[in-house]
Amino acid sequence: MPQRSDRAPRTNDQRAERLSGATTLADPPALSVSDLTVRLGSATPVAGVDLHIRAGGRLALLGASGSGKSLTAAAVAGCLPPIARAHGSVQVGGTEVLHRPAARRAAAARVGLVVQDSATALNPMARIGRQLREPLRRRGLSRAAAAAEVDLLLRGVGLNDPEPILRSHPGALSGGQRQRVCLALALACEVGLLVADEPTTALDVVTQAAVLELLRQRTGGAGGPALLFITHDIAVAASLCDEIAVMDAGVVVERGPAAQIVAAPGHPATRRLIDSAHDIERDLVAATRWAS
Repeated sequence: MPQRSDRAPRTNDQRAERLSGATTLADPPALSVSDLTVRLGSATPVAGVDLHIRAGGRLALLGASGSGKSLTAAAVAGCLPPIARAHGSVQVGGTEVLHRPAARRAAAARVGLVVQDSATALNPMARIGRQLREPLRRRGLSRAAAAAEVDLLLRGVGLNDPEPILRSHPGALSGGQRQRVCLALALACEVGLLVADEPTTALDVVTQAAVLELLRQRTGGAGGPALLFITHDIAVAASLCDEIAVMDAGVVVERGPAAQIVAAPGHPATRRLIDSAHDIERDLVAATRWAS
């Protein structure tokens, strides 16, 4: 049983110091994926994928439905389906993790995961407070220190009245509240890499904007974890991430700085995603005009 600690929870500045204070050019990248191939029976939905995220970087993995982006994220997070067969290399913080499920990874090689369906990501039978305290207690914090840290985390993701949230079961919360709780849960583990797989798709526009702003504030830079952001929305990807990698039919077909990818797409799959974003924007404008 790990020794309990009565130390006070870290402030955001202290987290930044812990994550960045010893960072040097020799530090390993947050994520390095080399020649990743995933097979499901006779199908190969991911074929030879290479990705790289520096410590504190943000990379959007962009693609249409069925492009292989979510399976790539699952390989990174250690939650591939049992029938999957994966080959290649996935290193988190310099540690090879491809064939290790999330629960069997060393603490330094685990990732925080935020998924699209926050209702299934949380235990419906356990109160939010218990679910948030659990990883903190595993880190060795005392009951009092864990409670203080949970309060800090929830306020940090914009839930400024934590007590009702902590007493609630997931089903009593709105989709936006659950997604913020999931983000707090991922941050509670103090990981070096956060994987967000379509975290805003099921949310309304206002809540989506709020969650994206939280990801912008709580990831990247010297004081936060690196981010692998999975999405089909190139506008969202460009607004949040420094770099974009585009997947199509299981292969990374284009990668580069976000502004460059949006301004001068070089692959037909990227151009289709941009055209789709423009079509959605035109439909929203037309609907607004019709409603008024």
